[in-house]
Amino acid sequence: MMKKIYLLVLLITTLTVIISCKKNVKDEKPLTAKMYTVMADSTIINWTAYKTTAKVPVKGQFSEITFENSKKDSTVLGALNGLKFKIPVNSLFTNDTLRDGKLKKFFFGSMQNTLVIKGTVHMNNENTSTVELTMNGITRELPIAYIIADNKVNHCWQYGIRQLAGQGRFRSFKCGL
Repeated sequence: MMKKIYLLVLLITTLTVIISCKKNVKDEKPLTAKMYTVMADSTIINWTAYKTTAKVPVKGQFSEITFENSKKDSTVLGALNGLKFKIPVNSLFTNDTLRDGKLKKFFFGSMQNTLVIKGTVHMNNENTSTVELTMNGITRELPIAYIIADNKVNHCWQYGIRQLAGQGRFRSFKCGL
């Protein structure tokens, strides 16, 4: 009987040693870094123009934008920096087809080389950037402010279209984020 108890204790000890010495291999998946990219289908371009001397606001959108060199980056700023874009002027939309036609024909139609508005985004630091914008055959580097919230970037800038279009004086930058 003592021999059976001794063998049982030896068996339990051996099993305990074998189980406790077993190499614990965890099925760990490598961590993947979060990557950011700019997508045209989720980019919205809103604008406000002011008509007449009373500065009556007219709001609209450009419904299309294309990116020439959208890239993945580990930061939002890196994904935006150097991004080249084109906005077709015929994608202008104000919810008034008569007004849309007039803007396309008489405003953009009177400019040089303005089938598209082109630009390049340059991210400078944590809250400022510039956009190199080409319209009416003229390229300007314009400072813009931005806010990053909920993985979205909101750029805010306001310039007089005459300065952008090369037809008059510069109107100062304003932003109400």
